[in-house]
Amino acid sequence: MKLGELLLEISYKLQYSPEDWAKKLNVSTDEVRDYFSRKKEIPILPFFHLINDSYPDYEKKKDIFSVYLDTISSSDNILYSLELVSQYEENEILQRLIDKGMKSEDPYVQEWAEMYALSLKSEELFNDDFLYSAKKASLKCNEMKIFLETMRITQLLQKINAHITIDKLADEYAPQLEKIENPFFRSAFTMRLHTSTINSTLRLNLIGKVRRIGEMYLNDKETQVYFPLGYCRILHYYALSFLYEDPQKALELIDESNAILETISNNVARFCMNENGKSKAFIKNVWEINQPEPDDIPEKIHYYIAKGDMKKAQALLIDLKKVQPLTAFQDYYWGVAFSDEEALQRSYERFRSNGDFFFAVLPIRALSKMSLEKLKEKKVRN
Repeated sequence: MKLGELLLEISYKLQYSPEDWAKKLNVSTDEVRDYFSRKKEIPILPFFHLINDSYPDYEKKKDIFSVYLDTISSSDNILYSLELVSQYEENEILQRLIDKGMKSEDPYVQEWAEMYALSLKSEELFNDDFLYSAKKASLKCNEMKIFLETMRITQLLQKINAHITIDKLADEYAPQLEKIENPFFRSAFTMRLHTSTINSTLRLNLIGKVRRIGEMYLNDKETQVYFPLGYCRILHYYALSFLYEDPQKALELIDESNAILETISNNVARFCMNENGKSKAFIKNVWEINQPEPDDIPEKIHYYIAKGDMKKAQALLIDLKKVQPLTAFQDYYWGVAFSDEEALQRSYERFRSNGDFFFAVLPIRALSKMSLEKLKEKKVRN
């Protein structure tokens, strides 16, 4: 379908007159006529907002936007579209945009296209610090230096789990974001930095910092439209920050995240919903809140512990230990299920050695509860 036919179809479906289009896109009716006649390109952000607000079906929105993206050629529209499509993680469409950007006569657009191409294979990048430094030095655009740094941080997180290093890198690069004059790109790259680092911030048990980040985005409608996957990732860790004090708040935030993810029918959204499901089950088990029995074996063990059925938890743990070494979480489950102080101490030390001070609270809480129960038993005997 050509763009002109698409615009007529949208006009018919939404019953839009030229005046309606002008109001929605915040332009004059003369400019609307220029858009329909292809004398001018429709500016991407208001068009994206219009389609997002008007069509509930994700695949229909994607089809409309895909047709639109095939027609754009202006530098601004290409740059905006690269970031929008990247934020939705629609990589097939992103690759088409990258190819378009590589052919642009604007060297600025070429640099952006090259960096987005790099992002699609970021897991292969920068095993050599020298190559990373050389690439960073070659970039002329401040936004792309930030973009490169977020890729580097994500890779560090995947490879070495260095939470302190990652959190410090985020603090170092935060002032650079203020140098980005365009508010859309400043918001986009701030979101990129936060989604790359908030997990490490949580694991360091910097709860106040995690909540400041969460509150920065909470109920921000523009962020939900333009960067929904990043928004939902932020909500996930913001929710976990309430694990030890307010389970209802944590569960409400995860439900809010899921409500948005349900509107995005791609694999990344489905993966995020699966992660939300695991965290939701975990939170309920920590607080012994009733829920259906989970399918995930480690969380099933946690479920039986929460239900007080230690025999079933013990049997699953013994079977699990036969096929794989127990994780720090599973050592914690073992310690609770078998009243094993050594396993709880081992769990605590393993969490700490991994730089995970947030979840290290779990075995400490269990050890404290065990000590209190022993004191009560001693008092009863006396």
